[in-house]
Amino acid sequence: MNEILQKIKQRGHWHVRFTGADEYKERFASPVGCDDFIRNQIVSLRGWNYPHYPREDATFGPNYCQGTVDWQGHIQLWRLYQSGQYVDYLALREDWIAEDTWFARDSRYAGMEPGTLLFIIGTVYTLTEVFEFLRRLTTQGLTPQGLYGNAVTVNIELVGTEGRRLYVDEFRRAPLLRDYVAQVPAFSWEKTYSREDVRDKAADLALEVVQKVFLHFQWGRQPVASFKQDQQELLKGL
Repeated sequence: MNEILQKIKQRGHWHVRFTGADEYKERFASPVGCDDFIRNQIVSLRGWNYPHYPREDATFGPNYCQGTVDWQGHIQLWRLYQSGQYVDYLALREDWIAEDTWFARDSRYAGMEPGTLLFIIGTVYTLTEVFEFLRRLTTQGLTPQGLYGNAVTVNIELVGTEGRRLYVDEFRRAPLLRDYVAQVPAFSWEKTYSREDVRDKAADLALEVVQKVFLHFQWGRQPVASFKQDQQELLKGL
């Protein structure tokens, strides 16, 4: 197993997968074609791209291109296959605070242990980036129908949730009035979307998953309007 992937799987992480209706059909003639395509779809909204495209360029397998990064709290491995399938393993930055100088400057994060927190605003931002990236793949593919044609299946897992609690990662906001803690080891979710829904409603689809993730942590009455505002602020970068 790849060393970076091993490291990611040691702690909490996102596992994201996009698959077209015909997952065995080759949409790219070569792994280099995958790389040429994905580098033009990268989402850059907050100073760190999704997926992160490595400065040293992508690497290649027999039927995919691959990007990796292991820099402070940013740890990721993604692949785009010739079939169009996209797979991503993204470490939870909150589990690598000890390696991250950005958090080291903030006393609020001192002593926080891996596996204990899930950042609320960070989750909104990450899932918004995931769905914006999906929108680009779906609408800017090799044909007028995009990379996946008329439909795409999205799988999202958040691994390492049991005993983890939600945390307000914004110093200007009040903390939650109670602890919201996940009771099971992982959140898992899958849905097939039409090309039109992804094209027209990517931000709303992201918020739907955000709410499902937080419900996994037993947070029922969520301030969805506040999440929407956070999302809109992020998307101003487009």
